[in-house]
Amino acid sequence: MCLGCIFVGLAVSFPRIGLLILWIFTPWVKVTFDNWFWPLLGLIFLPFTTLTYILVDVATVGDLNFGGWLLVGLSVLIDISHWAQTISNRKNGIAVYNQYGPGHAAP
Repeated sequence: MCLGCIFVGLAVSFPRIGLLILWIFTPWVKVTFDNWFWPLLGLIFLPFTTLTYILVDVATVGDLNFGGWLLVGLSVLIDISHWAQTISNRKNGIAVYNQYGPGHAAP
């Protein structure tokens, strides 16, 4: 039974988990990359970009066209916006995980 919709929902919500599932259960990461170093860096720093690149590369059989590169570029923007939001939260002193903990007043 194919569970593609569940995988897509999981990969969009948690791209690192989606990338790990692809790496463990399919040969697509080995087909796309020659070694393990680049996917590992992608898993750590740019998970949406790496996941999109793998899926587009497998779908186009290694011959990425303009539409494929456009999707990869949009994924880069998503990853960069994630890092920018994280940096902005740290600079502004926003405690995301402990917002209503002891010592913090509710708004």
